[in-house]
Amino acid sequence: MSLKKAAPALVLPLLIIGGIQSGIFTATEAGILAVVYALIYGVFTGQLRFANSWRFFANLRSRPRRS
Repeated sequence: MSLKKAAPALVLPLLIIGGIQSGIFTATEAGILAVVYALIYGVFTGQLRFANSWRFFANLRSRPRRS
């Protein structure tokens, strides 16, 4: 049961490493893939809601930059 719940999260490192090693994409593209995969996973599992996400990004824009 626990492995079933963890399977989608365990697939991500396999996609990243497998894609880089096989030459399908570069490390930068693998990072983009990881972000997109995590966003899609979060939305479909209900752990990520767009209303909260927009609020989070709006707060990031209003914070002063560190130097």
